[in-house]
Amino acid sequence: MQRMKHMHLEPELIAMNRVSEALKLLNHGQRIRVIDWTKARFNLIEEKPEQVVVVAAEIPAPGETAAAPITAATTTTTTTPITPTVAPEAEPETDVDEAGEPKAKPAAAKTKQVVGKIFDDFESIEDLFLSANAKKVSHRILLVAAYLQEKGNLRELSSVDINSHLKKLGYGVPNITTLLNGLLKKTPPQIVVTRKEGNTKQARRKFKVTGKGFKDAQSFITPTDNM
Repeated sequence: MQRMKHMHLEPELIAMNRVSEALKLLNHGQRIRVIDWTKARFNLIEEKPEQVVVVAAEIPAPGETAAAPITAATTTTTTTPITPTVAPEAEPETDVDEAGEPKAKPAAAKTKQVVGKIFDDFESIEDLFLSANAKKVSHRILLVAAYLQEKGNLRELSSVDINSHLKKLGYGVPNITTLLNGLLKKTPPQIVVTRKEGNTKQARRKFKVTGKGFKDAQSFITPTDNM
């Protein structure tokens, strides 16, 4: 009897029931990551309808003339120019003190060194994407390129290298060349072209992630309790 009832359910209700049963086995964070992956995998983009504001006209009382339509008044704000305060000029510094002895020059500031790599805690690229918050296609391309360059200790990458790993994750990009050009045009650029294999327009380019690119890729990694 239960099987007969199940067969009469709409396909959407059957899918909802299966999704609900699967999500019961996960915690809150895992559910969010699974739902985000499903939206990206099946290109489920929510389109918000445009909001239309309707203003009802006032109905005149018997014997009265209808009022003219109300037009939003434009308010003109007069801004009083502010005269900047000019600080008094400081006395020029000299290389000698009050006693006429030469001053000691301050030591040059040391540059802070960055210790460690941003992908040390991820054994595979699949583990990285489970903890990453890269919803845009360009973000995923940059994240994969930075991971491959650092973990594989590679000096350069090709679009084929990047897209092959994206396809394994279910995020293959048909127009990856256009998106890579967008990363190149960032200011400062997130990737740069190291060389071209050939002189034709179809020559395959090699890319390298810049310091700015690694910094942006690190921002896509969601902090966890064990990191």
